[in-house]
Amino acid sequence: MSYKNSVKLLTSNFSLVWKQLLYMLVTSLAIIGIVYGVAHPIITTLRAEGVLADFSAFFEKIYTSPKDVFSTLSNSVNHLSEVLSHNIGNLWVSMLFTVLFGVVINSILKNISLFNISNIMYMKMTSFTQVGYFQSLVSTSLVGLRFSLAKFVLKIPISSIKILILYGFFSLVSTPLSVVLGLFIVILLLTLITTFELTIFSAMAGELLSKKGLAFKAFFSGCTHVFKKFWRIFSNSIITILTLMLVNLFLGIFTFGAALLVTLPASYVFVAIFELANYFGARKERYYISNSIIVTPLGEENKID
Repeated sequence: MSYKNSVKLLTSNFSLVWKQLLYMLVTSLAIIGIVYGVAHPIITTLRAEGVLADFSAFFEKIYTSPKDVFSTLSNSVNHLSEVLSHNIGNLWVSMLFTVLFGVVINSILKNISLFNISNIMYMKMTSFTQVGYFQSLVSTSLVGLRFSLAKFVLKIPISSIKILILYGFFSLVSTPLSVVLGLFIVILLLTLITTFELTIFSAMAGELLSKKGLAFKAFFSGCTHVFKKFWRIFSNSIITILTLMLVNLFLGIFTFGAALLVTLPASYVFVAIFELANYFGARKERYYISNSIIVTPLGEENKID
């Protein structure tokens, strides 16, 4: 029910997607510019060592020799790690700031926008109150920053596991059979881990908006609600993750990336709505889908004239 209601809410609030797109374009361009500046020594070294040429060969293989794509990518990743480890003494400052802006700051900015959408939709779903995107962004900036920092820290163990899985895959695959089996296992593991991640964080924003407390406390208190309906939320989260993967992947490929300008911001809006729907469902609280439809946690819809 939370998945179906989330789709309805996304459709009726699709204008948020365009505002989220603007936010993502502005912040992404700023991050790209800063990262390019601080990573310039790394880029120069990688070009001199032939690593960039390796990755260029990888993209060529996609069209010229698809069967060699993963072996080429594996070799490129291994070469990249070797060059960086051998030059870490000269590049550690550049690496540090690249990770700081490209990973940490970028993740925090994304989570701020996610909390902002959550605030807008929380107001809409609880009292059918309309709040402007940028007005909400300013008014919730401090709370959103605390939410983003806490979420980044809490996700470090899960993100580390994902990185280890990907590194293990690229390091171990060598034959076509190992590529096929490895890819299947990696996709399965990453899907399950991401689903678990979405599940346990699904009540954090709603709890913080409802209780106005500390961000870390909101996560743990939110988990107490989530675990009461864990398997139901987990099942809906699998559907959500698979939907987002398929939509972004296939539309991105068939439109040469153009559709991502819509599907990526729409994914953020959908996730925020989906998390709130799960939160209200776990707490057995009613919420609005429209000005005439209120959803109960039992899955029955009461139409109000």
